[in-house]
Amino acid sequence: ANLLDTELWVAGSGKQDYEVQLRKHPCDPRIHFMGRVSPKDFYPHVDIVVVPSLLNDNLPGVVIESLAFGKPVIGSRRGGIPEMIVDGYNGLLFEPENLSDFAACLSKIYSDGDLYQYLEDNAKASSKQFLDVSRWIMKYEAVYSEVQRAPGL
Repeated sequence: ANLLDTELWVAGSGKQDYEVQLRKHPCDPRIHFMGRVSPKDFYPHVDIVVVPSLLNDNLPGVVIESLAFGKPVIGSRRGGIPEMIVDGYNGLLFEPENLSDFAACLSKIYSDGDLYQYLEDNAKASSKQFLDVSRWIMKYEAVYSEVQRAPGL
């Protein structure tokens, strides 16, 4: 695929600085603002999902949704993203605020069709660990058991 043929679809709500900057280029037909949209109406129409988070969100829902829909994630190494995205397995990671690192990830995923297919194949499979309720219950039970065994309690 050619990066020049890439379109940017911005989903979600809220006025962010990036949106102000992007709206300065209203004649660019490759930039689309969707506002708040349901996942089932969004993910089937995208190839990859970019999560350039600067926050330390421990469990970003957008990453779980993306993986569940089988979409590779290009995400920043911030918060819980590196724990959910295995670089080169179900997505690619870049250093926050490092545009050249981010651009390298985009170039890599668009220039290597085999890599894209590999990431896509692994995305959905890797989402199961985050969606398995019984797995979460077992983890919580293990934490509670460990706390109960702690000296001084």
